[in-house]
Amino acid sequence: RASARYASSSDFVREQSFDPREVTQSINSEGGLSHRFDWGSLNLGADRRQHLSDDRVEMTLPTASLSLSTLTLFEAPPTTASWYNNLTLQGSTNFRRRIHEHAPQDRDDFRFQQTDRTTTSGRGSLSLGLGNLSFSNDLSFESAEYQGVPGSFFPEGLESGAPRHGRWVSAEEEEDDNGAAVVDPRELAQSEIQWSTSLSYRQNFLGTNSFTPSLSLERRFARSDTIPEALESYVGSPTRLSFGASVRSDVYGFFPGFGNYEAIRHKLTPNLRYSYTPAVSPTELQAAVFGAREARVRNQLTIGLNQTFEARVRPSDEEDPAVEEAGEELLEDPFGLEGEEGALPTLEDDPDPAPAPGEPQRRERSEVVRLLALQTSSVTYDIAEADSLGYFLGGFTTTRLSNQISSDFLRGFTLSVEHDLFEPPDDEGGRRRLAPHLDQMNVSFSLSERSAPVRFLYGLLGRDPAPPEEEEEEDLDEEEEDPFESRDGPDTSRMLPGDRQGRGIGMGVGADGGWNAQISYSLRRPRPLGDDAPTPDRAQMIRGTLSFEPTEHWRLSWRTSYDVEDGRFQDHMVQLRRNLHRWEANFGFRQTVAGNWAFTFEVSLLDNRDIRFDHRLRSGDQRGTGLPAGGGIP
Repeated sequence: RASARYASSSDFVREQSFDPREVTQSINSEGGLSHRFDWGSLNLGADRRQHLSDDRVEMTLPTASLSLSTLTLFEAPPTTASWYNNLTLQGSTNFRRRIHEHAPQDRDDFRFQQTDRTTTSGRGSLSLGLGNLSFSNDLSFESAEYQGVPGSFFPEGLESGAPRHGRWVSAEEEEDDNGAAVVDPRELAQSEIQWSTSLSYRQNFLGTNSFTPSLSLERRFARSDTIPEALESYVGSPTRLSFGASVRSDVYGFFPGFGNYEAIRHKLTPNLRYSYTPAVSPTELQAAVFGAREARVRNQLTIGLNQTFEARVRPSDEEDPAVEEAGEELLEDPFGLEGEEGALPTLEDDPDPAPAPGEPQRRERSEVVRLLALQTSSVTYDIAEADSLGYFLGGFTTTRLSNQISSDFLRGFTLSVEHDLFEPPDDEGGRRRLAPHLDQMNVSFSLSERSAPVRFLYGLLGRDPAPPEEEEEEDLDEEEEDPFESRDGPDTSRMLPGDRQGRGIGMGVGADGGWNAQISYSLRRPRPLGDDAPTPDRAQMIRGTLSFEPTEHWRLSWRTSYDVEDGRFQDHMVQLRRNLHRWEANFGFRQTVAGNWAFTFEVSLLDNRDIRFDHRLRSGDQRGTGLPAGGGIP
């Protein structure tokens, strides 16, 4: 598979495009090759993303992964198998090289996160399994090269053109205020290799409860341009030995039902993991490279919790008279072949006849609805770290907590929040304070006349609610039709050629059935850094889509986004369709965040969309482009 798009100028696309979605998205290209062997599978790929908002380019070239199929050694039936039979072997490896390119920065306002960098990573794993016993090995590699880094990030004493990691680093010589030469290296490189091996045994208990003790060894090797002791070669850390155990369980609570729900079930899935790593005695070189904290004792406890509330729908006791009548006929002659020669056996000869009245019957499976699901991220607490710092809150190594909420009662509803738990200390060496701060929030939901809350409201108002949506198997080959997509060929409101082309007959009036709306809200509000520090920029955005039929044969679709911080709409997309029996008329209006706008009018024959006459005109401000002002592009 392969798909490629490219733009030589992001500014030109932003200024000339009439599609609001295009000016806020990225220009993506990708390609890949996958092949499955008898012994495993191979995947190769590459991708490139050119962001139009800030001219940032992200490229992955290449990415590769190789997975081995599970191999069973000394295979034998369970009844005659010995302890060494049915040994399983699994292995995988992957490699990725990623490139980030940013706009040039001012040295006085340098931000390390916005430097051009190239990261390379690879990993290989091999595991053996014998029943509940598992033995695994893991080797990973990661390196990063940063370009355009000021000399203040480097240790003193580095001279221009100093050899680093077997190669030569480019440098620039400048003069300070006193006229002395100042060497400013332009490249910074860091790399790390990590090796680990572990042995674990899983003991299953009643139901899904399990207890898994483990023993592991790990070691790191580092090399960095910012550490004088690790400039020329890798330096290995002390080998760390860890003991651990994890417990996983499912706890249920049952409560009486209400309304149309027969019973309520509360499911808790706690995950508890404990690990202990004794302290080691590093050498002076290891302490200089990895720090004293790397050699300290680690006594960590990790807790995670997921929970769901489920309801069982009360079965209906009413039966359709037509069904009862059909059932009596089937009891008399289930196959409709009574009196014919060679007829199939009747119920009297059926090996699994229907139970007679008064006998035990199998209960039908009830419908289960997920009322609420709450997923909470894990929290890690280091007891040894708290003891060394002298206060309880210092032991938390997790500083951010996220929660995600969803429900089947309101289809399409998701709520995710992320909190920054601690306020940084005022001075170096001070104590941090527990002060949860809402850092991010994302909410999205959809409503239609078939949604459960709307049907409930219709029932209160005495109106006939629309029938609920039936769950059907998803067809991967069919995508939900976008009312704002051009169906006559490439979308002329876009500056870049897209991969979405015409899909044949357009959406007729009533094809969507009634009305539907989607709303999403996103919030970003970083914690203030202090009184003297600048206030971080916060962002609030509301996006919405509404589609309904104002009258018969008409359908209106509207998509927009509103910036709460700026107090203005970012873009608009309006589509109005009129059903003309064998013809269809489309009126469209688009406005981008850059201020570009376009109005379109199209009439097409539904039976044959190739019969058409195109007349298009693009106009705008061509000042500075070499074109006549007010000129058009037909």
